[in-house]
Amino acid sequence: AAQQAEAILLVGGGLTSHVAIIARSMQIPMVMSSEKRLLTLNAETMLLVDGDQGHVHVDPRPEVVENFKALEKAQRDAPALARRMMPETVTRDGARIMLMANVNLLSELAMVRQFGADGVGLYRSEFPFIARNDFPSEEEQYRLYRRIFDETDGMPVVFRTLDVGGDKMLSYFQNVSEANPFLGLRAIRFSLRNKDVFCCQLRAMLRAGLGARLRIMFPLVSSVDDFEQARSVVFECAGQLRAEGVPHNASPELGAMIELPSAVAVAAELARAADFLSIGSNDLIQYILAVDRTNQHISDLFIPHHPAVLRSMARVVHAARDCGKPVSLCGEMAANPAFARFLIGIGLRSFSMEVRSLPAIQKSMTEVNAAEAEQFAGDVLRLARIRDVAERLGLPR
Repeated sequence: AAQQAEAILLVGGGLTSHVAIIARSMQIPMVMSSEKRLLTLNAETMLLVDGDQGHVHVDPRPEVVENFKALEKAQRDAPALARRMMPETVTRDGARIMLMANVNLLSELAMVRQFGADGVGLYRSEFPFIARNDFPSEEEQYRLYRRIFDETDGMPVVFRTLDVGGDKMLSYFQNVSEANPFLGLRAIRFSLRNKDVFCCQLRAMLRAGLGARLRIMFPLVSSVDDFEQARSVVFECAGQLRAEGVPHNASPELGAMIELPSAVAVAAELARAADFLSIGSNDLIQYILAVDRTNQHISDLFIPHHPAVLRSMARVVHAARDCGKPVSLCGEMAANPAFARFLIGIGLRSFSMEVRSLPAIQKSMTEVNAAEAEQFAGDVLRLARIRDVAERLGLPR
């Protein structure tokens, strides 16, 4: 039977059981569980077995399946792509560029090392929440986050706190019914309204970050008040752990994601309050242009090179640099070679993207002269029409 098995789910038994030994020798993913209810599932039930993380997804949602399929393809393509990577990314005139990886799953960390990424610029902490039927405990999260530090071996890692809502709903949390989830209780709003969930996650991060450089980033910050409120919860959790005598990182770096027009407007103040900023281009475009990025009927209106988007990004970068604070870009724009010259020109030096996009963007950035790119970016920012910007960037109109 094992000859055609894609995976093995063992209810009971141990690592030294005969089945486990055979599975390892045949390199078949296997997960062991003590959950007896798994034995009552009918034969038509779809199971997704994640041998890397030891998880079993029963009747997984389509987006969960697609994420795993994308990861599987990336792992197949990884060796050939990784050979194209140079040890460092440097522009023609010597400007050092940091190319970081976005990570959803622990199994992606091997590719981060394989490609020689400069670190993890965005760990999407919501995926373990989405791919299960209840909130993970503090201990479960602690073990996950600690493993990330262990497997990145000193690389910089940025943990984004829970970003649910919008197109990332929790099937087991039905407390809110919203006509427009993208404008509702999502990201940091959800965390601040559900403080017990937020504290559980923050405590796990603080514990896991002991002895490491811990960077925590809050998504969808709309004001300095949002950031300060979230920061106060971090301090509160650190105080609890200290009082309990639990070892933890007492001084994490705290950052804000710039994804809303309101955050752009107070970028200078946010830069003074935060330890670092990160521009989330996907949501920034969506909210500046009032275009639902999941709506295929208006996908042609989702325009990354819109002058308002480019000017907003430049404003955020300048605000961060004026305050001496690091700023990075994550999202689809970071991985698009057509924007490399402009993005370097406005002063960005750190980018985070899906790991398989690193070779192509590295090649583009090493062909850029940073000093000349600054002049080029200035020319682009003076343009007011979308078609003129597209022409200047060499994009199809």
